[in-house]
Amino acid sequence: MKIFAVFRRDAFIAAALFLAAFALYARTLAPSVAFIFDDTLDFQYTIPRLGIPHQTGYPLYTLLGKIFTLLVPLNDAAFRLNLFSALCAALAVAILYATLRQITHHRIPALLGATIFAVSPTFWSHALIAEVYALQMLLSVLVFYFALNLQPVIASEAKQSPNRDKGIASSQNSLLAMTPRSTLYALAFVMGLGLAHHRLVLLLYPAIAYYVLRTTPAHFRDIKTVSRAILLFLAPLLLYAYLPLRGAIGSADGTYENSLQGFLAWVFASQYTVFLTQNPLGIERDAAFYFSLFQNQFTVAGLVLAAMGFLALLARRRSEGRMLTLALIPSAAFAFAYRVADADVFFLSTFLLLAIFVGAGADALVAQSAKLKAKSEKLKIALGAFSFLLVALPSQLLITNYQLLDLSTKWDVHDYGIDILSQPLESNATIIGILGEMTLLRYFQENANLRADVPTIAADREDARLAAIDRARAQNRVVYLTRPLKGIEHKYSLSSVGPLIRVHEPIRKPVLNEVKDPKSEIRNFVDAEMGASIKLLGYDLDDARLRAIPDKWHAENGRVLRVTLYWQVRAVMPTDAFISLKILQGTRLAGQIDTRPVRDAYPTTAWRVGEIIADTYDVPVVAGAPAGEYILNVTLYDPNSGTVIAQRDLQTITLAP
Repeated sequence: MKIFAVFRRDAFIAAALFLAAFALYARTLAPSVAFIFDDTLDFQYTIPRLGIPHQTGYPLYTLLGKIFTLLVPLNDAAFRLNLFSALCAALAVAILYATLRQITHHRIPALLGATIFAVSPTFWSHALIAEVYALQMLLSVLVFYFALNLQPVIASEAKQSPNRDKGIASSQNSLLAMTPRSTLYALAFVMGLGLAHHRLVLLLYPAIAYYVLRTTPAHFRDIKTVSRAILLFLAPLLLYAYLPLRGAIGSADGTYENSLQGFLAWVFASQYTVFLTQNPLGIERDAAFYFSLFQNQFTVAGLVLAAMGFLALLARRRSEGRMLTLALIPSAAFAFAYRVADADVFFLSTFLLLAIFVGAGADALVAQSAKLKAKSEKLKIALGAFSFLLVALPSQLLITNYQLLDLSTKWDVHDYGIDILSQPLESNATIIGILGEMTLLRYFQENANLRADVPTIAADREDARLAAIDRARAQNRVVYLTRPLKGIEHKYSLSSVGPLIRVHEPIRKPVLNEVKDPKSEIRNFVDAEMGASIKLLGYDLDDARLRAIPDKWHAENGRVLRVTLYWQVRAVMPTDAFISLKILQGTRLAGQIDTRPVRDAYPTTAWRVGEIIADTYDVPVVAGAPAGEYILNVTLYDPNSGTVIAQRDLQTITLAP
């Protein structure tokens, strides 16, 4: 009965940890697509369509993610995949507690190690987005749990009859009542799942093999047991057959080659080996960077506890201590040697092991305080200090990281993609940009059925984008760009359509729908001289973002006034002028933007006589700007000298509270 009472208490704590962690991650979860230039968007686009993610393909994550999006009908597919990460991360925290109970005598130290890991910034940040690392940590901690669960089970098995496998073995700290062979089989299967997910888990396996051989040598004299374990380890690797089966769908960047050579290159992630053999990004990091990284995860006190736990395990539980040390060394060495921009994510296995050492260190402190029972005052002080440490460390990390990591209001990327595809694009329009931007648009084309008729062309290199423009124009397609392109102004005329840049043939007549009477096409016609070279024919205002109209613009993005100016070029402009748009109330500035025209893509020195240029700006309103009436002002000026070429007040606008 005592064993079952222990089980119930630990199961209750693990379940409470899961619920608390999941609630935290769900509260700070990214609401949809949140980033353009990282792997998250690739997964959010690829998995719903059962395509092939970037190397190594991640078949386990892809299939589980797809199933989760089908079973959880909440919001959009991107949100569901974010939520899947939160679920995996919360489960990892709960199982980390169970793992720590295998090596600690007390619950409080196990709880401390698990909660510190739960709110450490790197792990927490990857519980909020569609990424592979939450599932990787779940599988990694499961491997440690089953491995550590072998030793006490086998120890008790030695005192039982030869038929002990037919019953249920008990372990004081185990949350799962499993037979010894079942535990070994579960370990082998989870190790196979780990390899079917992320290859970095391999760095942990030599340590696991050492521990299993040391604690369960009898099983390796049983050919049947070994054979079954090997088969269970290899079975999940069949998931990689997903890649050739879905090869026709391909990867988001179109580089997956559905051949044996392409398959092997993808599975072994050949394109990433350069970050080990070379330093293509020129990254140099010193000891101060790494100390700060580790301090941010655990605090200095947490690192001290981890050092104490490391020494305590090597002294008191040598097999477990050696296994964890053997796992820590290659994991940390790889992360230090892998020269990529996001170095912190490759330390996640290291952080997981340090969290285990934190729990062991806290357990050593509790054991030390127990020796002070004869001196009650010292005991009270020691227990009080430890209780404070238990609350202070996770609380400090939680408070420090909450606002930094909270993605619950991050709608900017989502709204940017919607904004582009909501423009009045022609039936023969083509959008050209870099891969991340095109992946974002393709996500909404497939998952929100927004302008699925518009082709998108991804070209990261500038020369490739220019060549794509030439090909599309040769096919009489209307071309839009997502970003400025160096040198294009010498070959084409440009104008703005919302956030996009439209490419025109450099004809010497108005390009605004090629009309003779621009007054009929402009809502606010002013026909004002703006220096000797250009006229401001008029402007249009889009205040949907200013008023944060629901379903069109999220208020969390801040208030923005979209202004489209219409310029008529009367003479060659000798100055590379900037445009400044201000929202003014006397001398009070409520909003401003200064940049080159046409989304910074079309310098005035390249403007051609006779053109009419649509020129769009998004003027951000300062947070907390008082309600009231303001003047919208446009200024044309030389950024080098600061000389104002011309300026004009356009109209009065009203800012709501």
